[in-house]
Amino acid sequence: MAEADYKKMPDEKLEQILAKYPGDTPFVAAASYELQRRHLEKAIHKISTPHWTLTPAFWVAVAAMLFAAIAAWPVIQGWFLTSSPVSKAASFQQQQSQSKSPLPTESKTSPPAPSQAKP
Repeated sequence: MAEADYKKMPDEKLEQILAKYPGDTPFVAAASYELQRRHLEKAIHKISTPHWTLTPAFWVAVAAMLFAAIAAWPVIQGWFLTSSPVSKAASFQQQQSQSKSPLPTESKTSPPAPSQAKP
């Protein structure tokens, strides 16, 4: 039998050949090789197919990164625009009065009365 014949045979037929011809004959080697190739091909296909949860998880991660970037926009903007303030709260300065501050005044209360000692 040619190698192409083994590739066309179903798995059951190849397993029958393995059971029918014991030992190291060319038929057994070719059938065994073909079965192993098919099993490996199925395993590789199963491994290479991603789990169904990966695609939704990817899009959830992209959305989370987008929302995080939106939330951090004032900080990110501050990295590029260092000369202008990021928010009004950061640029707010209390105005100072132009008038002179009053001089400290002396206490207008009378000093304590001297204690009277009895003789």
